[in-house]
Amino acid sequence: MIEIVVLYFLIRNLGELAAQKGLPPLKWKINGIFAWVGGEFLGFFVILELTKTQDLILSMLFAIGTGYLFFLLLRRYLQSMPDSDKK
Repeated sequence: MIEIVVLYFLIRNLGELAAQKGLPPLKWKINGIFAWVGGEFLGFFVILELTKTQDLILSMLFAIGTGYLFFLLLRRYLQSMPDSDKK
């Protein structure tokens, strides 16, 4: 549950950053959600495959970490874009 609250605030912040860059905020919010969820799925299945066990607690912790990592990568990409000249 706490993950959803954290994701809400992260996505809201990503939308504000996109607006500052002059880009459509909704597109970047959706991309942020997909990055987080995609990272979680990837992390979950990678750790299950690497450990060859059904340790769900370890898998979920790793999944949350990779979801956050993918979100941070997307945020870093957005930050590297030039600011909008519109005021």
